[in-house]
Amino acid sequence: RYFLRPSKPLELGLITDALAGSRLRHNTYVSLRGRPLLRSEGGARTAVPNPGCLTGPTRRIYYTLLAETGDRVVVRTLRSLKKEQLPTVSTFTGRLLRVKTTAPPYRLYRRFIYRLTDCKHYPKTCDRFLLASADVATQTLVAALGKGRAVLRGVRGESIEVRPMTPLYLAFRFPGEYEYTVHDKGKKDAVDHVKALGVPFVWVGTSAHDQEFIIRAPRPVANRLIRSQRRGSGYNISSRTAGYHVRFGWLHRQGDHIVLLKHTKGFPLRYRVRSVKEGGSGRRLEPMEQVGRPRVRIDHVIKATYHGPRLLPHHLWLLQEGVEPRHARAGGLVGLGLLLLAMGGVALVGLGLRRPRA
Repeated sequence: RYFLRPSKPLELGLITDALAGSRLRHNTYVSLRGRPLLRSEGGARTAVPNPGCLTGPTRRIYYTLLAETGDRVVVRTLRSLKKEQLPTVSTFTGRLLRVKTTAPPYRLYRRFIYRLTDCKHYPKTCDRFLLASADVATQTLVAALGKGRAVLRGVRGESIEVRPMTPLYLAFRFPGEYEYTVHDKGKKDAVDHVKALGVPFVWVGTSAHDQEFIIRAPRPVANRLIRSQRRGSGYNISSRTAGYHVRFGWLHRQGDHIVLLKHTKGFPLRYRVRSVKEGGSGRRLEPMEQVGRPRVRIDHVIKATYHGPRLLPHHLWLLQEGVEPRHARAGGLVGLGLLLLAMGGVALVGLGLRRPRA
């Protein structure tokens, strides 16, 4: 079929746009533009037959991922793009195939990319630049909780297969709480400055010449402070967030909460206002004790991120650069001959089944 494709390649434009528009078709002659991840290049010597041929010359081939495609598009070339140091966006023309996990090109490139990104098992060849950092929507994560292994879909289309010990990074927000930093003041003066705001607060530390606080301010007060902050105002304020590294298997859903079945030191503290009855001034925050397993409201999780080895999706789009329809001439002629033989056989059978006239 490839031999019957038009000799002029189908222009797909940017590969990211073509993917988003579902314009990729199997076994077509195309031209596309994309940014090769030069560090992802892997090379090997293998037989490269023309389409339709059983054998071919043994050549040096190279595989390279295209950036921002969710690791779904790979370019196969007979030249080292890494040595050529191609520009940011390049044009590639050739045969586009949808390759399954069982196909040799898929298994060959999967071995390349895993050795380049599995820092635990291959520390000498690991390139941390290539580690995958994929954001996962909270709803996607929550739907997978409780499963021994699952496939998460990243917000950019990445396919991430997770097991109980797969590391994730969660970012939480704390409604009503703000991070407030006072610049170029000692602790005593900074505390007096925050007290004047008239909101509950707690001092959490010193960074360089800055004093850092967490405050719980009503929305109108916080909005006024946010609008007023600028260079020279003496402070910075932002909604309080915190991040935590956790394993996928340590997470469990309980109603509208995510429960951490296991957590290590460093889980972000939550605060509450200390009441006057407890001997406080009503303007101080104190850490809330974690009783049992920490629970976080699902709507307080603002981001979940996978950061680790690249896990290729179950199918790849493979562009074989330089392979034109005319290169499939042998396969096309063989196919055409077989088709004619089949049609002739059908015709002969039809003639043989004709009943003689009386």
